[in-house]
Formats: sequence, C-alpha cells, structure tokens
Amino acid sequence: MNIRLRFAVHSGILFLIVLLSSKPLHAQKPAADDLLVLNNVTVVDVQTGALQPEQTVILERNHIASVGPSKLAKYPRNAPSANCRGLFLIPGLWDMHVHLVFGDWFPGAQDISLPLFVANGVTGVRDMGSELDIVQGVAQRN
Repeated sequence: MNIRLRFAVHSGILFLIVLLSSKPLHAQKPAADDLLVLNNVTVVDVQTGALQPEQTVILERNHIASVGPSKLAKYPRNAPSANCRGLFLIPGLWDMHVHLVFGDWFPGAQDISLPLFVANGVTGVRDMGSELDIVQGVAQRN
C-alpha cells in the first residue's frame, strides 16, 4: 500500500474513533444571576401596531434572549424577575435632533439630559451642534 493511501485510511479511522467516542455538545445554559425575567408585560409590535399582552421577556445580560407568551416561558425559577402587569415594552426610541449641552444658560444640562431621554424611552440620540469635547466627555461617562 502506498504511503498516501495508508495515511488516508489511518486518518479516516482516527476521525471515526474521535467522532463516535465524543459526547454530544450542548449549549451552555445561562446562570440564573445572568437573567432578568419580565413577566406579564404587554409588548408593542411597532411594525404592525399590535399589542401582545401577557408576554414574558427574558434578558440575558444585556441582550434579549427570548420573547413569548407567559404561559409557555421556560426559565430558571430562581432568576430575578419582575411582574410587569399593566406595563408596556417598546423598542428603544431615537431622537435624531437634540442639543445635549446648552451652554452657560442651562448649567448642568449634560448631567440631566441623558437620564431624561431614557426616562421617556429614548435610548439613542444624535446631537446636532453641541461642543464636541463636552459631548464626548458625556458619552464616555455613560
């Protein structure tokens, strides 16, 4: 048997041994402390305008892991959760024309502007003319 054929046969046998003897791989489940579960929330579908009541939203660290009917939701029961009955969940809004810093006539504006946006559902802004070094400083702090 020539050396190439012998190598191919041995490689194939080794591959089959490794394939058949290894355990199946499973996705690692997140720890309960990495989750936040929002139960019984009404999700607003902004594309259709439909309201989807009694939904459970599972957040894993800073990502949405799943959204679905509360009756079908599966998550560790010891995960932190909040009953959001009567509350609505929408995607973050963007304000595409803001002035985060108002100069001397509104001192401290950079300290209250972003929290006010977030409190009103605005999670992204485009500043249209504040001093760049001040805006960059605000962005780095938050």
